[in-house]
Amino acid sequence: MNISKEFLIVVIGQIVVLIGGFIFIKLLSIHLSVSEYGIYSLLISASTFFLLLPFSSFDQAVARDLNNHKNNLSRYYSNSICLYIIISIIQMIIILILFEIIKIDLFKEIYKLKWELLVFTFFTIIRNLLLTIENFRRNRNIVTMSKLYENIFKILTVILLYKYFNIDIKNILISINCFLGINILYILFINNSILKTNLIRFKNLYILNKKFIFFSTPLLIWTVFSWTTLNAPVWLIKNFYDLEWVGYFNMLNNIATIFPTQLIGILSAYFSPIYYQKELINNEYIIKSTNKNIKNLFILFTIGGFILFMFHDKIIILLTSEKYLEHSWLIVYLFIISAITNIGAFLSIEIFVYKKMKKLILPNIFTALITVFCGYYALNIFAINGLIFTMFLSSLVYTITVYVNVKKLRKGYECQN
Repeated sequence: MNISKEFLIVVIGQIVVLIGGFIFIKLLSIHLSVSEYGIYSLLISASTFFLLLPFSSFDQAVARDLNNHKNNLSRYYSNSICLYIIISIIQMIIILILFEIIKIDLFKEIYKLKWELLVFTFFTIIRNLLLTIENFRRNRNIVTMSKLYENIFKILTVILLYKYFNIDIKNILISINCFLGINILYILFINNSILKTNLIRFKNLYILNKKFIFFSTPLLIWTVFSWTTLNAPVWLIKNFYDLEWVGYFNMLNNIATIFPTQLIGILSAYFSPIYYQKELINNEYIIKSTNKNIKNLFILFTIGGFILFMFHDKIIILLTSEKYLEHSWLIVYLFIISAITNIGAFLSIEIFVYKKMKKLILPNIFTALITVFCGYYALNIFAINGLIFTMFLSSLVYTITVYVNVKKLRKGYECQN
């Protein structure tokens, strides 16, 4: 596949996610109350936490290691899937036990839907692994089609539930779980030539697990802090206010972050495999490419911020419903915060390429501590304005510290040459 066609497929995939995300959010904003959307937000936040431990980090290990197993892809593919299934089942059992032991009022909405949440998390773990492998094998068509099916299915789910059944969070999760299961089976079916269960061995699983843990240990540390930075505001609001405010905040935050996040998704999905392949061959290309993309991102985010500032009320009506209009001013600040954070996220690709993941630990620790402790007191004293300022400060600290670390790595590369 030539480069231009490959990039076009990646762009189409992310545009599908962008448009599908907007439509899905629009439907939820119309058919769910603000409080119900608040519960949905807490469930997704909890699921994201389970995905991080340890699977988000393991995904990066798979992506980084995949190019070293071109000659034994079937063994690597089959054993990776088996290892993920084993670890995720163990994790689910532990979570179920904790659900029964720990009873905290802050989490009571999650208890009621624990089975739907666990199935959603399990299927998402396996699907993310499969799509990570396909993306880094540069099978862009499979990834794009999977995203297309997902968004069509989610949109149809809300419409059909509203028209023929009862539209609530439980039914939405059950329907999404059905799609995830079907999508997993589809990806496995088209890869049946490399999925060889007879190659699964305990020794292979042990070696893979050891390798993943060795690579991922720094990531496991910083991803927990990263999750804290991204999700602490929702739980702080839940602690001080009510589910309605959780719904307001998370709906506006989703609208504000979807463009920066998907734009970075396009660039990361396209450039990461190329950077990994060019490592040690043409590091200068990586540096020049990153610098060029950062400049373009700054321009695009500046334009996007100005548009939101001028038309935020109209955009909220277009993408959600009138019930969220009262707090539409928040979207401008949340967009700026997301833009700053995502610039730092794109810069961090270089850190992954050079296998210096420990460099990401301190930036994520700093930002998590700022978000939690400063956010707690700022929200208590200055209400939502204090929380927004804390999030801005946190995003700025993250991106600046990542930039400083990238500059140091580049100087080291220049000294070697």
